[in-house]
Amino acid sequence: GLVSLIDTSPNYGDNESEKLVGSVVTELDHDKEHPHVRICSKFGFIEGSSLKLHEETPFPDASKFTETCFHSIHPEFMRHQLEGSLGRLGRIDLYLLHNPEHFLMSEIHPGTDPLASEESNRLVQIARSRLLERIKATFVSLEEEVKKGKIGSYGISSNSFSFPSTHPHFVPYDSLLDLAKSASEKVHNTPKHSFKSIQMPGNLFEREGLTPISAGGNGCAEWAHKCGLEVIINRPLSAFTEQGTWRLAELDFPTEYSLARENLIERLSPIGLEQESSLSKEEIQEIKEACAWMKQLIQDLDGQIAAFSSILHYHHDFNTKIIPMILGKLEGMDEDTSNMVYSFFAQYELAVRSVTGQLARNALLEYSPENSNPLVSQADFSLYIPPVETLQNEKLQDFALKWLLNHPYVSTVLVGMNSKQHVDHVLNLVNQ
Repeated sequence: GLVSLIDTSPNYGDNESEKLVGSVVTELDHDKEHPHVRICSKFGFIEGSSLKLHEETPFPDASKFTETCFHSIHPEFMRHQLEGSLGRLGRIDLYLLHNPEHFLMSEIHPGTDPLASEESNRLVQIARSRLLERIKATFVSLEEEVKKGKIGSYGISSNSFSFPSTHPHFVPYDSLLDLAKSASEKVHNTPKHSFKSIQMPGNLFEREGLTPISAGGNGCAEWAHKCGLEVIINRPLSAFTEQGTWRLAELDFPTEYSLARENLIERLSPIGLEQESSLSKEEIQEIKEACAWMKQLIQDLDGQIAAFSSILHYHHDFNTKIIPMILGKLEGMDEDTSNMVYSFFAQYELAVRSVTGQLARNALLEYSPENSNPLVSQADFSLYIPPVETLQNEKLQDFALKWLLNHPYVSTVLVGMNSKQHVDHVLNLVNQ
């Protein structure tokens, strides 16, 4: 098994991800002995540098998501994004509409239940029809880009493909092939289209799109597989559920955590400051208060390792709460103490990853939405529900990835490439 596809997007790091991938692609393409690696990028989000352009000259059909993020799949915006991505990447083998459900999110309140009333259903169906018209127009433009040789093929990446089909923001996938055939007829005078791939979240918790309708899912992956489309899975180790977020990975508890904590607490117990002639009484008091505050924070955090539901939860709190609190305190610290603080938080993150990994394992063992589904007794769904009874024999991340790699409808699994060690480990799993 080798890396066969690299997935990126302009909104990953405001073009920085594409620039990095592009530099690697240049090296790969000059190495004639290296197997071909496909490059996938996306379009849809208007943020960062694109948002500045949008504020000056608005892109057509843009839906507001937040103050700093808009969304559009209009052909004009697609062409603008494509030119930029090609300049950074050099080539694009697969080009995806990125989360087109954002149009539905701007039109339909998330609490709307299409099954609750005829009026609710009517509103959802109208919005979906309008979205499909927009997708149809963009498919025509994408077929034109294929004809020009600028992209190899196209598809859709949608989080909604892992939603229940009754969700108000679900993109109805079963119309997409007809739209692609119609677009190809218009551009090439043949129904032989270049709509080749879908991408969606899929993991041990989020199984809706991976499960056939006959077994209680929305049937998206089964439909794509039967139609000859590539099924690309993202977020294989990060799950978002109504019960919380889960990082499906386990680490051994860091052996150096306790030492890093104790060394820092000791360092934050200043002795002999009164004898430091270069400091005023006010400065000495300020240092003592800062050390006492930091010491209390470390002790509080130590007691709250298990309070985080996932590493994602911790990262959110660390960036929005902890960092703003400690930045001012670090300014007055000497270099050695600051280094100890950084060392502690490095170990603390590993400790959180270890504890939350165990929490995710326990949650998975208790997670069985299929138990209440009447379709279960009517179908052989053993392929679509992971055999959790075998989980005790391996790490959660290995179990999660193997299940996806062996899934009958999955073509490609996207994993993070944050370290060579992680990539090598995943490739070893593929080769087993």
